[in-house]
Amino acid sequence: MRTQHIRLLSPMELKPHEQTDSCRVRHVIDLLLREQAWTRPICVEATSLCVMDGHHRRVAAIHLGLAAVPVIAFTYDEIRLGGRQPGMSLEPEELIDCAMRGRLFPPKSTRHVFPPFQMDAIPLEKLLPSRACLRAYLEESRSHRRLVGASWNS
Repeated sequence: MRTQHIRLLSPMELKPHEQTDSCRVRHVIDLLLREQAWTRPICVEATSLCVMDGHHRRVAAIHLGLAAVPVIAFTYDEIRLGGRQPGMSLEPEELIDCAMRGRLFPPKSTRHVFPPFQMDAIPLEKLLPSRACLRAYLEESRSHRRLVGASWNS
């Protein structure tokens, strides 16, 4: 089993290439909240930060307001890429280009096969924004609700 460097990055920095299914995202959120830990890193392409595996986990992290998620980087020389649809053929460059342009494939369109790696679980509390960031976020959220409420009542 290979030792791989796991970094903590903002989920907003990661570039998806696939759409997500809202039911699956809710399932991932429920799992994260039940376990109170992140147990599997999001796999990304090393230079572009294009998500290879973990689209639903990325969106779940955004919904939960996490400041960071565990990320492991690979190159396409290290993994195998395939399509889940019969006859679907993809090149890594095409996939990265679609991610950079925001042109997303349907959910679960691609399949990446990775070498074995390990990660220790990270408590969710370590992935939350700092208290100062959280206070600013809550204040901004309250202000936004007041503005939205005022415009609805007009």
